[in-house]
Amino acid sequence: MEMHPEEGYTLLKEEGLKPTFYHDCSEEDFDLAKVHLGLQALKPIGVSVRTTNENFGSVRRVYIKCLQDHALVPEFQKQMYTELPCEQVISMDTSHSPFMSAPGELANHLMSLS
Repeated sequence: MEMHPEEGYTLLKEEGLKPTFYHDCSEEDFDLAKVHLGLQALKPIGVSVRTTNENFGSVRRVYIKCLQDHALVPEFQKQMYTELPCEQVISMDTSHSPFMSAPGELANHLMSLS
């Protein structure tokens, strides 16, 4: 990742994309994903967010845990869904990008939530 704080963004280096986010994707899907990536704004990282039980607390939460995720390793994912409990944790044996590597399986999980 290249940091550009003066300009207010980070840029993901191409050599790290596949091993970090798309290691279980076909080359064709990886090439498609690359063309849709853009700069990541830095400002939201440092901004405090205040939530309320009436609003945020009323939103149904389900977590998709990606067991082969190299961007957010499973231990960190567990910390996130434990600190902010979810109704359900669904595990997928995919990278960070199940929407690219296993879209049918992901869609089936999402459809089962209704």
